[in-house]
Amino acid sequence: MAHRLFTTGLNDDGACLVPALRDYHTTILDVPTIAPLETLPDGKLVVRAATGGRFTLLLDSDAGVWSAGCDDDGQLGQSNRGHPYVYPGTPRHILKRVVGIDSEHVVQIAAGERGSAAVTESGQLLVWGDYDSSGYSGADKAMRCTSGALADADVRVAFAACGTYGMVALTRGGGVINLGYTALGSHTVPTLLTHAVLTGVRVVGCAVGDCAVLLVSEDGCVYDSKCRPIDAQHFGGAPIVAVAAGERHMLALTAGGHVYAWGGGEDGATGLGHTSFAIAPQRVLGALADARVVRISAGFTHSQALTDAGQVFMFGTDGAGWTCDAECPCP
Repeated sequence: MAHRLFTTGLNDDGACLVPALRDYHTTILDVPTIAPLETLPDGKLVVRAATGGRFTLLLDSDAGVWSAGCDDDGQLGQSNRGHPYVYPGTPRHILKRVVGIDSEHVVQIAAGERGSAAVTESGQLLVWGDYDSSGYSGADKAMRCTSGALADADVRVAFAACGTYGMVALTRGGGVINLGYTALGSHTVPTLLTHAVLTGVRVVGCAVGDCAVLLVSEDGCVYDSKCRPIDAQHFGGAPIVAVAAGERHMLALTAGGHVYAWGGGEDGATGLGHTSFAIAPQRVLGALADARVVRISAGFTHSQALTDAGQVFMFGTDGAGWTCDAECPCP
């Protein structure tokens, strides 16, 4: 099957990789649309995608990073400072390479509201965009983080997640690093999180939302923004393998493929059948009751779940009730 990438939702500034109408004002793609990938060199495939606040990042099969969409805070990493867009001038939907990482072998990318990050094969952390007055805020091309906790050459990064005003990175040793402003605090340089509860705990997963940060330990325990463990009984006693966070709602995925949600239910973001606030995690049923989910993600007020059968389920503001499969776009 030919390699294809589908995009949907708010297409401000061409964030969905297709031209925005009406002089680049708001347009909405209400059905999944095949994104043009002609900009990518021949033979290069998209292996990862990350979406932020009105912009998109792509990682190709040769470890190259591409971006399109809004660049008000340098989040595209295309070194556009001093060269403002003139409406309806330079199209923002056209993918261009992120500047400053040509010599780096990137294995993971992350996009937040106004900032971006990349992790290299050697464990280096690269950031660009807005990180709430940190020493890296305002960079319009990828910069390697070499200060604070990352000044130690022996500290290697394994994973990064971006939020509204900051980001969290996990080290290969299971440590947690905060940069900018998140629910873990405000730091102008990469700062290692120290908390008695996490002593001896190896953190292997995280999610950064607008109001919360979730951490997942190697043994499947979930910790909230105050580093308090969430009772495993809320998840049926099952270990957690992945978490996701939106504006006010959170998701967790168990080893058995079940999805749990809690927090703000605005627009049906939690998928719990109501729009009320859920204090404790509850299992998402409906179309997911008999499905085995292998991946989850959360947007501003919507969520997605990918099953082992290749189906994508969406609930919340964007696409409530849609069911997708790997062979064709949603109807």
